[in-house]
Amino acid sequence: MRVTNNMIMNTTKSNINRNKILVDKMNTQMSTQKKIDVPSDDPVIAVRSLRLRSTLNQIDQYLNTNVKDAESWLEITDSSLDALEKTIEKIHTQCNDGSNDYLTQSDRNTILTSLEQLRDQIYHEGNNDYAGRTIFTGYKTNSTLTFQTDSKDSYTITEPLSYEDVEEKNYYANTIDSFAELPTAEPTEDVAEVTIQRIRLSYNEIKNPSELSFSYIDKATGNAVTENFDMTGGSASTPGGFTFKSMTKADLNAVDYAIGEKEIVLNTDTGELLLGKDVASYVKSNKAEISITYDKTGFNSGELRPEHYFNCTKTTDPVNPVKFINYNSQGERMYEDINYYIGNNQSLTVNTLAADTFDAAIGRDVDELSDAVQFAMNAYNTVEKIKSMQTSEQYSSEDDQKMLQAWLDAANRQLDYANQNMKELYNAKLTTFDNYETKINLAITTVGTKQQRLELVKNRLESEQTTVEKLKSSNEDKELSEVVIDYTASYTAYQAALQAASKVQEQTLLDYL
Repeated sequence: MRVTNNMIMNTTKSNINRNKILVDKMNTQMSTQKKIDVPSDDPVIAVRSLRLRSTLNQIDQYLNTNVKDAESWLEITDSSLDALEKTIEKIHTQCNDGSNDYLTQSDRNTILTSLEQLRDQIYHEGNNDYAGRTIFTGYKTNSTLTFQTDSKDSYTITEPLSYEDVEEKNYYANTIDSFAELPTAEPTEDVAEVTIQRIRLSYNEIKNPSELSFSYIDKATGNAVTENFDMTGGSASTPGGFTFKSMTKADLNAVDYAIGEKEIVLNTDTGELLLGKDVASYVKSNKAEISITYDKTGFNSGELRPEHYFNCTKTTDPVNPVKFINYNSQGERMYEDINYYIGNNQSLTVNTLAADTFDAAIGRDVDELSDAVQFAMNAYNTVEKIKSMQTSEQYSSEDDQKMLQAWLDAANRQLDYANQNMKELYNAKLTTFDNYETKINLAITTVGTKQQRLELVKNRLESEQTTVEKLKSSNEDKELSEVVIDYTASYTAYQAALQAASKVQEQTLLDYL
């Protein structure tokens, strides 16, 4: 085969170019410290790199976004629940103080002031938010737990109750509310104490009760039984022979809270179902579940929004009512879980529902404690007022003194009732607030367990991130010392090729003549 000069030149240039390409490749590796510059350099490394980078991006999303968000949410929840627990503990302390037999008027006033402050604080923590999202309101994160100002909103509320909610309460009729001047006649009736079984609703000042039902399982047949009241016109009866009617506090006081054995009376002022003896026995023996529907218009600042607790319809705008569902057709609570994905096929529920911690009954219990101490303070003031009038020159006549003594005897009986009621109520509420504390502690424990799980996941993700980063580096990166050696070898070969080419270019036709 004849080799021409032209062939030699082409081969020489090809070799020089190949060496130059290799030098350029080594120079690029030395600059980037990466094995490849484009996927075509090594498809295997490129594919593996894409997979590792994708895995690393997922880990980064879980670790630096999802886990951090979940941590923050749980920290705020834990802080809020801890503050609620401390508030309940303080109320518990007030109950303990209020059950004392030797309270002065100053002591009672201190308790009342403390309760008023604590009442405002109870649900304040429930309005806490994370990044603009209220943390205790389920999916309704754009809504606060309570009304922030006095509201004229209207709702139709269906409230689920239970036989476990039945409790005894003392009511007082013929009370002496004020004593500014000498009455014209002696008291005709003594202050009367009446003990009634009642179920307390979550709101007072309600109206238009429309549905009431008792549901239970018949022990003999095992069948579900529901007693419905047709409440059209404000009164109703059931096949069981029970009758229902709604009354105001003034109406009940006028009849000395006389509740028939088969009667159910709804006190629309206080939001209480007062049960006759037979009704209470029926509800307890059958372990009945109760449902009542009523209207509520007007809410004070700090009151709970019904949409976070009950099935209800907001009817403020009658043309465009808004319906809220919190219980399914079987009466089971529907949980609005907010889940964060914290790993492959792993999710964590970060939210806690207000209905499970910020019990609507807490505020109502504090209100009753305040009412009891206020009743005792008013009764004491009435006694002191009458005593003061007895020493006044204005009422020094025998008839006036006789009249004042009659009223003083009645006022003292009222004071005795008030003191005894306060003591018994505060003693009873010690157990009630113990139960609230237990419930809140359970929620705090649940949040703590989630935080521990999140910490374990976080540690695993950090370890996994380190491992994947090592694999990625091993797959893509090249040691600088190794690159320098390869570059030096490639550059040396390139220089040798240039020198060899210079020798080829020196040969001409004249050299052969």
